[in-house]
Amino acid sequence: MADEIEIRMDEYGHQANNANCVWSQANISPNTHMASGWLMRSSETADLNIALPVPIPTTINGTPAGKLVVQWITSSSDTSTTVTFNCYLSDIQINTDVVNPTTFDQANASLADTSNGAAILNEAVLNISGPSLTAGRGLRGIVRRVGSVFDVYVTGVFFRADKA
Repeated sequence: MADEIEIRMDEYGHQANNANCVWSQANISPNTHMASGWLMRSSETADLNIALPVPIPTTINGTPAGKLVVQWITSSSDTSTTVTFNCYLSDIQINTDVVNPTTFDQANASLADTSNGAAILNEAVLNISGPSLTAGRGLRGIVRRVGSVFDVYVTGVFFRADKA
């Protein structure tokens, strides 16, 4: 296995469009560790803005390209329901590119994962397209969830890639 680069994305709730994503603690038993994350309720559409806090590294291997990793947890014991996140991603050239999700390189890319049960940390992975990974640029995006069967807490969003 090649060495990997993993960088946590900055995450912040969307304040205007689908402003339903709030930081909260999951009431999961046993609650010796209160899992917390960006709450995406089952009854709402919620957007979570993400941004890579550093420029896209020049040391990533182009094949495979980078990945967007969404880690999430639920208090539901349901292990048959697929959770789907819709992702919008693009590299951004500073002082040049407009940050507009409708023109992003990857728009409405579906990221699906089946829950492993209550209080279990789940990980969903989306391969990022080549045009979204120009070294030295910023990486911006949105992770959207359209309500479904149960509430989801997004505990972290990461950029992961193999080193060249």
